Amino acid sequence: MQETNSNAIRPGTVGEGVLVVGVVLVAPLLLYAINLASVERLLYPASNLALAVYLFTRRSAWYTGHIVLIFCFVSLARRLVDAQAGWDAQNPILLTPYLCGSLAGIEFLNYWLRRQPRNLGPLLIILLAIGYGAVLAMIDGRILAAMVDILTSVLSGANWGPFAPPFALRQEIPARSVGKGIGHFFGAMEIEGFMDVTEFKKRIDEWIDVFRNTKPAKGTSGPLIPGDPEHQEEAKRRKEGIPLIAAVVNDLLDVSKQTGIPFKIS
Repeated sequence: MQETNSNAIRPGTVGEGVLVVGVVLVAPLLLYAINLASVERLLYPASNLALAVYLFTRRSAWYTGHIVLIFCFVSLARRLVDAQAGWDAQNPILLTPYLCGSLAGIEFLNYWLRRQPRNLGPLLIILLAIGYGAVLAMIDGRILAAMVDILTSVLSGANWGPFAPPFALRQEIPARSVGKGIGHFFGAMEIEGFMDVTEFKKRIDEWIDVFRNTKPAKGTSGPLIPGDPEHQEEAKRRKEGIPLIAAVVNDLLDVSKQTGIPFKIS
């Protein structure tokens, strides 16, 4: 009699793959297209968690693919919701990959409780990495968001936080205003506050020379330094003109229609 392992991972099916892609990516896009993206604020983490539980209990290989795809597209799903429902710093969508990935912790505990567990080192590293990512998502994101909000809005005298007006005309303007419009921040450093200007220019020239002379990676024309893509694109557009994206043109025409400001395309 041949003994079978009930805990073995089984190959995923095509249907499971279609279901994963549909829940992770297609559903948010469809709901956004029909102006119902706001429901994804709670539906996205709930539906993905339910799907993760299903795949995990069935020992499907698509469970891993599901987690990877969530990490790839969770930011897109969050932006689609924010575009229609307004920005929300506490948006639970960002917790989706960690909620679904936490199921792997159950398997880790089962593995730990075995009589002679092997390769605990890599498993501990993976578990710590997941925990570290969750902490960064909760802490660093808020710190960076606060820095951006203070520098671009509070410092410039613009509306900040929930009082910032939306970019899209179709969104509701906040009832309260704490500044003027949308702010921007442009920073400049005084080199003399750090070192002699001549010495800095000498060092930055050497930095540029070293990177420009670096051996090109296979299939590339060589390394680029900040400013190179912009200079190349500027030369191309001065010769060929500036390309217009149809979606952007349509948005500009929509703005022109609603504001009464003429917009003509030659």
